[in-house]
Amino acid sequence: MVLTRKKTGVLEREEKRMFRTVKVTEHVDVLTPPTGSNTTVFAEIAQMAAGLPDVHPTHTHWTPAGDHRFISEKETPTEVGYDFLIGLLTGIARDGEGGAHTDHVKQKFHNILMEVGEELGEVYGTDEIKPLEKVSDVMLGVGVKVPKFREFLQKHREKVIEEMTEAIYEAYKMRGKIIDKDSIKKAVEHAIEISDKLAHNIFDDRVDPYWIALHHYKNLYDQPPSIQLTGIFDGALKVPREKVLEEIGDHIIELKKIFPNVVKPEEVYGDLWYEFLRKRGINPEELEPQRRKPDKEGLLSPDLTAEKVEVLSILQALEFAGFSEEAKRRAVETLTSRIEELLGKPFTVESLWKIGLYTIAIEIIRRNNFERIKEIERL
Repeated sequence: MVLTRKKTGVLEREEKRMFRTVKVTEHVDVLTPPTGSNTTVFAEIAQMAAGLPDVHPTHTHWTPAGDHRFISEKETPTEVGYDFLIGLLTGIARDGEGGAHTDHVKQKFHNILMEVGEELGEVYGTDEIKPLEKVSDVMLGVGVKVPKFREFLQKHREKVIEEMTEAIYEAYKMRGKIIDKDSIKKAVEHAIEISDKLAHNIFDDRVDPYWIALHHYKNLYDQPPSIQLTGIFDGALKVPREKVLEEIGDHIIELKKIFPNVVKPEEVYGDLWYEFLRKRGINPEELEPQRRKPDKEGLLSPDLTAEKVEVLSILQALEFAGFSEEAKRRAVETLTSRIEELLGKPFTVESLWKIGLYTIAIEIIRRNNFERIKEIERL
């Protein structure tokens, strides 16, 4: 969360006076998020509210290197909104299989905040500090004041959509999965809408975020997502989850169409989700991942789109390198490493197909039979 709360810390420093050095004590302002040490709670709340049960921690109070601190005004939608958005953007960047190669997604969002924010010079910032506690240089960083969350969305919406679409595309590509950029763009747009509505329509100024974070830490943090969501909305906020779905449910539906293996609101809302779909006239099965149909031989062929793109990229790169022996050697090494990685795991139908594709590519290279690349393109 952005830093919005001001406390007083004690700074001790040495000062030279004439022929001696004396210790000087002074009081300094220290900025903190409203959550204390429970700094990732609102990113996780947004993930659960949007139907992402595979929650993971993230935040926007400072950059990963710790050299910049993001500061804003003490206003509930702003205090929670930035973390709602980063929580959803990193959440949909995951592949639904526990992969979390999303650090650059978080970094990209932080870069946007640094670009649109105003540098304030050095400030002291930490997640939690008691009044008049000693301050250390570790807490020192460059303060960047970001606008209120609503203003940020109004002025920089298109920038966020463009740059975060590219970042999420790269997150999937790094794991060998190619997702259509137009689909990712739509997902980012819906993530922005969900963040906006959660911040301004659901949370608003109902409850101080500090008390939400405290209640979550004491009573809910180790509970399943469904119980956490009930405790936050029905309990602390006094906003029934049915109302939450009325606000953001249509956006969740669109996210689930794009990322059905990631977005699973049925695991968070339970029967309330199916009741919501019934009111919308939607059959739940329409939103579930589609099973691939057997081919003509009756075999269930897995989706090898990502691997096909990778193989074609490797083979086409050889052409740009003039089919040099060194380039071919590196390509064979890359493909062999992919096979070895798969051989180190239990066999599945999918892994066997992948091994076959990589092996064919190696043989094409070794036999200089590059005209057969077109056969792979047609698959």
